[in-house]
Amino acid sequence: MPFLEKRGLVLAKIETTYGTDPTPTAAANAILASNPSIRVDGRVLTREYLESTISRRAHVMGRAVVDFEFTTELKGSGTAGTAPEVSPLWRAAAHSETIVAVTSVTYQQISAAFESVTVWVYMDGIIHKITGCYSDYEVLLGAGGFGSIRWRGKGLYNAPVDGAVVAGTFQTTKPVVIGAASTFSLGAYAASAESLQIRGGLGIEERLDLNATDGLKALQIVSRDIGGSANPEAVTEATHSFWANFKAGSEVALAATVGTVAGNIFKLKTASKVQYGAPAWGARGGNRIYELPLHVNRVAEAGNDEMLIEYT
Repeated sequence: MPFLEKRGLVLAKIETTYGTDPTPTAAANAILASNPSIRVDGRVLTREYLESTISRRAHVMGRAVVDFEFTTELKGSGTAGTAPEVSPLWRAAAHSETIVAVTSVTYQQISAAFESVTVWVYMDGIIHKITGCYSDYEVLLGAGGFGSIRWRGKGLYNAPVDGAVVAGTFQTTKPVVIGAASTFSLGAYAASAESLQIRGGLGIEERLDLNATDGLKALQIVSRDIGGSANPEAVTEATHSFWANFKAGSEVALAATVGTVAGNIFKLKTASKVQYGAPAWGARGGNRIYELPLHVNRVAEAGNDEMLIEYT
């Protein structure tokens, strides 16, 4: 039987010990995801020597890591103060998690004590069990559609195993259509934009060690550069000074909220130090727009506060 593209499942669970599979279950750790992609980056060690023939010798396989990607809906758990399905992915993307019962779940940037996650991806009849993962994110808001988060990450290679897809238990909340139930502002100006994109910008690197299997000891998070883009309609500088803010390097506040019903509200907040890149002219529906790069900076000198991600 062929493997069907629509049959699959994603599970994710925080690791207690880095690189050790905590064995996620479909009942407790399932994430409603689409378009999974798995790419194994295996280091091929070639053996090229001077000989009487130009024919190749068999290579040796060195270390292998796994790049994964999938997309989830932008939605809450359905109950304020209960973490969303994607909680392990936010935590593995260099964020702490703060839960206030019956009120909110907040994710904030950290620069130490990073948590790793094991991700299982069922591709119909094959299971990829990826340990030691760190994830990065791209929040995508588009007017008239559902918000989504594209997760990209890297983890340690383990040999895939055969396994039939099992039924996952998912939170039943539906995503909110972005429009009347959402707000977006730059510098307190409610810009008329079609889309907003915010990316985590994490740098995930290999930690090499002569004593480790295949020379790879672990993966590690080494940097962060939160940024993104928006495409607001062009307005006079008196209405909002896109050009002056860009040239002066001014820092403005960015805020976005999706949803109005408790348990299914998503917020990007306290991002008060956002700088513009050079606006580029564009067009949408006959109107001139700006394609506007965004750079999200630390708020306080101590950092780890570029932008709060809050579910209420």
